[in-house]
Amino acid sequence: MRHGIKDSFITGMLLLPLLCLNMSAQTQFSNARSMGVAGAYGAVARGFESVVFSPANLGFEQTPAATFHFLNMGFGVQNNAFGIGDYKEYNGKYLTAIDKRNILDKIPDDGIGTFGNFGTDILAFSIKNFAFSASAGAASNLYFAKEFIDLAFNGNTLDQIYDLSNTRGEAYGFSKISLSYARPLKMNLFREFTIGGTFHYVLGIGYAEVLRSNSSVMTTLDGFEVLSEMELRTALAGNGFGFDFGCAAQVNKNFALSWSLDNLGSMKWTGDVKIYRYGAIADSLTAEKIANTDADSLFESYDEELDGENFSTSLPSKMRFGSSYKTRAYIFSADYIQGFSERPGVSTTPQLAFGLEYMGLHVLPLRAGMAVGGNEKFISALGFGLKFGAFSMNFAALSHQALLPGLGSGLGFAFDLKVGTR
Repeated sequence: MRHGIKDSFITGMLLLPLLCLNMSAQTQFSNARSMGVAGAYGAVARGFESVVFSPANLGFEQTPAATFHFLNMGFGVQNNAFGIGDYKEYNGKYLTAIDKRNILDKIPDDGIGTFGNFGTDILAFSIKNFAFSASAGAASNLYFAKEFIDLAFNGNTLDQIYDLSNTRGEAYGFSKISLSYARPLKMNLFREFTIGGTFHYVLGIGYAEVLRSNSSVMTTLDGFEVLSEMELRTALAGNGFGFDFGCAAQVNKNFALSWSLDNLGSMKWTGDVKIYRYGAIADSLTAEKIANTDADSLFESYDEELDGENFSTSLPSKMRFGSSYKTRAYIFSADYIQGFSERPGVSTTPQLAFGLEYMGLHVLPLRAGMAVGGNEKFISALGFGLKFGAFSMNFAALSHQALLPGLGSGLGFAFDLKVGTR
């Protein structure tokens, strides 16, 4: 294969995640108003929105008597290495040694990853201190070892082992029923203080994960030595329970705080659990053998499908601390988010989100936000609404690793229609 065609093909495959990524679910971003402030919404959410962000917010004195959503949906896609600018620069180009090094330098040492978010509320409403939500979504992440790209770009070096084992991933789909309640408590330190909780029943639709990956390539004087082993696990049904707990305070007329622990619970997967094992071993492979020998006789391989045992997984739990300061025309907000595991939708790397809403144009609220940390590293967001009395329509766009949507390593969009919330 000529170098120009080969390099273009490899680069196209490498940058394909920009255009087609696995989606993951975080229902916080199905709310267009929260996406417009990059998720800095913990102390701002009211009514049915409190189910996702802070159930204690339902206990505030100024909580709307009733809220209801017609439709809300949000999604985002992202990779951890490349932006649209990289795709435009390298796709179809003959790659020089400097180009290849620049591309490899963009890939983190733990591999090239694709992930994002998607979520929707099927039905959500609140009445005074109670809220109900039925939601659905899917979640996934997938990582490939950086050595795959190094080997494809630069070829093999004698006696160097290329460890390709850092391939990993997890994906699941779910639907969820949530019920929240909050009540105020007397505390002299604050103007208002509330506690609240949410109970979740989670119905698992499907699950898949890479249990084990062990692959390597080495070139010796006798030829290539290849080892490839992978073990996957899948399930088609499951169920579980989760709980959120939090408190919130109205410090004064303008300043509010919230704190919550989310998704404390687990899932048990019981439906059609399967284990898939794949492997191939070859030694002393040469170009002549590959050209003149049937491929099946060059490799010792196996392919197994086994019935697996029921298993449990924890829910993607996290802690959120939110704050907001409201004036007549502006709402300033900030959230600190700390995940307790490396799962789709959460990270042990903390995230700080900051948001600003301009409410001076009552019919046309404007929003902007940014977040740093977490898997996303850097997020910027823009949004606006159309508000007519109690009815509002909201739109938002989000960008990863760039200030404007469409320029970074990923993007997101959200849209909603609702009644009763601000």
